[in-house]
Amino acid sequence: VRRRAGHCMLGEPVTASMASQPSLKGWQTWGGRHAFLCDGRVMVGPDWGVTCFAVALTTVLSVAFWIFVCPTLAGAPLVTS
Repeated sequence: VRRRAGHCMLGEPVTASMASQPSLKGWQTWGGRHAFLCDGRVMVGPDWGVTCFAVALTTVLSVAFWIFVCPTLAGAPLVTS
């Protein structure tokens, strides 16, 4: 959706009172215990332990895949026995 200068989202003209109000992003007014990182681009729950566990598990499994499976798929095994 393209906006025209001087008009808000619904097509009504922007008034002086609307222009003077600071615009808050949705994550800044979020009512909850979630934490927002990277200017609202990353949202994590209130339980940091579960988040760290999920990141660690995903990283370990991804690294294992790249070390053990991808070389086999490419035809040149990296790990020799």
